[in-house]
Amino acid sequence: KEKLEVEVLSPNGPDEPWPNTYGIWGKEVDQLGLQDLLEYRWKNTVSFFGHGSLEEHHYENKATEHSLDYGLFDKKKLHTYWLNECNKSLIKWHEGLNNLLNFKDEISGKYTNFNSDKAYKNSKLCNILFAKELSKRLQIKSSKISVISWAPGLVIPNEDFGFFRYSIKFNFFGYIVFSIFAKNILGISENVENAGKLLSDIVFDTDFNNIKYLHLSNKLVFYKKHKLLKSDVSEEASQKEIALKLWSFSEELCRSFGFVSLNI
Repeated sequence: KEKLEVEVLSPNGPDEPWPNTYGIWGKEVDQLGLQDLLEYRWKNTVSFFGHGSLEEHHYENKATEHSLDYGLFDKKKLHTYWLNECNKSLIKWHEGLNNLLNFKDEISGKYTNFNSDKAYKNSKLCNILFAKELSKRLQIKSSKISVISWAPGLVIPNEDFGFFRYSIKFNFFGYIVFSIFAKNILGISENVENAGKLLSDIVFDTDFNNIKYLHLSNKLVFYKKHKLLKSDVSEEASQKEIALKLWSFSEELCRSFGFVSLNI
């Protein structure tokens, strides 16, 4: 009626059996005219709420009567019914994953289409957005916890680990040339040991107590010479709406892995 074109993206094909079961009140299934799709139908159903009691006639064992029927769908019949309805409407099916679902495979090493430059940039942006949203929430709770984001500079480890392991993997020659220029010719990189010391200094510096939010950058001030300075973040990193969306997405992602997010 609305002349809409609908397409479905799913990790499995439309013919894949449904693992879940679905129930429905008898009155509702009758209104839909789908009674033939039920596997079971129970009359005059009741429910039990609360912790219950070992005493048979205890009030916590009292049933709540619904005076209603309740049905359990036959999964295969229901699946076939909706699939036929979709086919009548010429719905297009796509088998695959979107970016959100790909994320689990990406961080577990199964995702091959990885762009290290894009990941590097986005990781820094997300760190700042998340830090600013955390600071805002702590201020609402009148917390005295300081939130600090910082950029240590271009840190290139000598060993085959860390973020640049992807650069080595996909372009070994380019990585070697870049690291030599950055370290020895341009003098723009920071060594691992000094970056670690800077982080320790930030953590234990009492001047950074009760300051709400602060961004620090280990800026290049001379050849092979850096200085840790207060710095402004980019316009993109200052967008409160994106920071809130990132926070909400992070909570959703944590729950999908079985972790309980903190109520901040």
